[in-house]
Amino acid sequence: RGPTGASFGHSWLGQALFCLPIVASATFAALGLAVPALGMRLAFAPYSRARLFTVAGVGRVVISSLVGSGSHVVLDELTHAYGWPAQQW
Repeated sequence: RGPTGASFGHSWLGQALFCLPIVASATFAALGLAVPALGMRLAFAPYSRARLFTVAGVGRVVISSLVGSGSHVVLDELTHAYGWPAQQW
């Protein structure tokens, strides 16, 4: 039996307080630590790292994270039994 309602992780507040920090940490760790360790073996390594730690780079990470997790919440509302469409049947 699945969940009977939206949990904190599937709320808009949960997206901002849980998903955003996890995605941002993983992105910054991957590009901030892994890319320099690989060095010039990756053709895009210097470009990616230099552009990530700017206001625009951080903004892209934040927006991408919230769009991705937000679309997950919207799709769950449409497809799960506790969502509005299912309640109308």
